[in-house]
Amino acid sequence: MAKATKKQMKTMAIIGVAIVVALSGLLGYLVWNTFMGNRPHDVTSELSLDQVPEYGACNLVTRDTIKNTFNGDRIIQLNEGVRIGEMAVNDTIAEGCRYAFSTADSNNNSLTVYVYDYTSVSNGVDKEAVGDEWSEVGGSDPIAYFNQTEKDGVTISSYRILPGSKNILVTLRQPSNAATYTQDEAFDFIGGIASKLSLESINNTAGTPAADIDGESSGPSNTTPGAITDNP
Repeated sequence: MAKATKKQMKTMAIIGVAIVVALSGLLGYLVWNTFMGNRPHDVTSELSLDQVPEYGACNLVTRDTIKNTFNGDRIIQLNEGVRIGEMAVNDTIAEGCRYAFSTADSNNNSLTVYVYDYTSVSNGVDKEAVGDEWSEVGGSDPIAYFNQTEKDGVTISSYRILPGSKNILVTLRQPSNAATYTQDEAFDFIGGIASKLSLESINNTAGTPAADIDGESSGPSNTTPGAITDNP
C-alpha cells in the first residue's frame, strides 16, 4: 500500500478535526435542546426545597375544589399536592404545588399552582412583560392571562393572575394524544381554580425560605423535591 503524502495526511487531519467539532456541536445542541425543550411555560430550573420560600402554595386550594371544578366525574384519581421549587423566568424563586390525577383517557395529568414574586423594571427591562402568546382575560379582577401550547406531546394550559406582590400561575398538563379537556374546557377549569384560590393565605415573607427564618422547614409532610417538566 502506498504511503499517504503529506498533503493527504494534512487533508485527513483537517477532516478528522472537522468531524470532532461537528460531533461536539451536535452533542451540545442535543443537551441544550433537551433542557430548553422541557422547560415549563413561565417556570424553569429545578431547585431543592431548602432554597424555596414557603409561600403556602399547597394551602391555596383543596383537592375537593379541584375535583369539583374539573368536572369530578371525569377524574378517577386525584393525588395529594406535592410541593416543588423552581426558578421562574423573572429570576425569582417559585414555589409550586402539583396535583397529579388520572382520567378515563390518561393517567398522566397534573394541575400545578405556582406562587412567585412580582418584580419591577430592572435596568430598563420589564421581566413581567406578557408576550403575544398570552391572551388577556376580559373582565378579570385581578388582571389575568391565558395561554395554551404543545411541547413534546404534552398540552400545557396556563392561567396567570397578577393580584399584587405575587404572580400566581395555574397550569394544566395533559398528553396531547389523550387529552381529556379541550382548550375551552381547560380555560374554564384552571380559570375556575384561579378564582377560588385562597390568596389571603399566601405567606408574603417574600424571598425568605423558612429555613432562614426558624431554622427548619414547615412544609407539608408529603413534600418532595423535584421539578415539573412538559412531560406529564
